Amino acid sequence: MEPNIVETFHQTSALNRADLFEDSRLDPVQALQDAATAASGWVGSAWQPGSTVLVGINPGGGGDTYRSNSNDDELYGLLRGFRDATGERQRAEAFATLSNAWINIQRGHNIWRLIEPLLEALGKRTDEVAFLNILPFRTRQDAPAPIAVLKKAWEKATFPQIEALAPRRIIALGKKAHNVLVRLVPENGPELVLLKRTIGDSYLAPEAKAILEELRVSRDEFRGHQFRGHNT
Repeated sequence: MEPNIVETFHQTSALNRADLFEDSRLDPVQALQDAATAASGWVGSAWQPGSTVLVGINPGGGGDTYRSNSNDDELYGLLRGFRDATGERQRAEAFATLSNAWINIQRGHNIWRLIEPLLEALGKRTDEVAFLNILPFRTRQDAPAPIAVLKKAWEKATFPQIEALAPRRIIALGKKAHNVLVRLVPENGPELVLLKRTIGDSYLAPEAKAILEELRVSRDEFRGHQFRGHNT
């Protein structure tokens, strides 16, 4: 993986809540160490510029009754390991370990009901895409963060990460993420696509199914064009 990508994601992992939040009102009251840890996102090992990055709004798990589990213990331990890694080689190794573990853990989350058909529609493997959140911190009761906080997160984390990845397309996972991105992604930036989510990602919304079909058709047409061009 390109060193500038690892370094940019490492800069996100080094953020503190005070870098983005003006006060503690959105601080979760459970799993405080995890709530103070920035979730940088993951990048597939076969990532190439011009691919697709998936963007959510912020990590879940901020509920007042939340209790940590083994997956969170593993994930946030690896996030802190990446944050604390020193030197280019150590950071690259820590980020690769984090990314692989995060992908595997995410397969067990409800959001995978959205990501799996999305990857199929794109004709991509998990190691060919990337995932990050606009806000890398949990919020109390998973409440929406003020736009001022999201703008800071965009300036300090999201935009540098996207710039380093240089994707052709951003898939906004849900309207909350899309509503922020549509305000902040430059007009000459990557293509922005909304993939609507349902409560708890319990099923695919009709709007999401329509977008997936559009992505599938677009992929097939592009491949057909490549094939015809190769034989002319």
